[in-house]
Amino acid sequence: MNVFGVKRRFTKLADNMVDRESCYSICAFTDAAPCTKTTVINSIVAGCPYAGFIAPGYSCADPVGASTTNVFKNNVAHSINGSGFGFFPLVNVPGLTACFQASDIKAYKCDQAGVGQLTEGDKAIISNFVGVDNTLGITINTAGETDSLKSTILKDSFIYGENSDIAKDCPTGANCWCHDKMGHMSVVFPRTGKTPHNPSASPRPVYK
Repeated sequence: MNVFGVKRRFTKLADNMVDRESCYSICAFTDAAPCTKTTVINSIVAGCPYAGFIAPGYSCADPVGASTTNVFKNNVAHSINGSGFGFFPLVNVPGLTACFQASDIKAYKCDQAGVGQLTEGDKAIISNFVGVDNTLGITINTAGETDSLKSTILKDSFIYGENSDIAKDCPTGANCWCHDKMGHMSVVFPRTGKTPHNPSASPRPVYK
């Protein structure tokens, strides 16, 4: 058995792959896979790579706060080495690629955005979001080469920066990891989007 040859082939294969990482990944590995009876509410995640939560959005026809299809709400992501949340439309649910939404979420002290996504779809709505001291604030992007107008909407939400009531990144005054931060990052509408989990290594983060 040529153990060295096996190791070399495996290493070459692994060089073109990345771990599909997040604290919670809900129905996100295969877009067309059926996803039913999956509920995540009242949960908190911290210290995750890539993202805190990757989750499907729900129908824009459902009212926020009284939805019958929103089974992802009241969740919090903080101190994430990436984005707090990323949402996407399930392609096997009629109407979601035309418009999907997410609501009732909170993110603070994330290395990238509180919500950061670049997914296929015509319209995305984020509401009842609270973001605190995230490096890129929030950036909601949709993509796709269709005849439909692309749009994203952020409403009924609050974004806060640092203040005396929020724990400082460098409480001792020593040199440590700190970034200039923003409350909102301008959206883009490119011809193609990205899958919820990048299937291969990429030099660009999810929102680019």
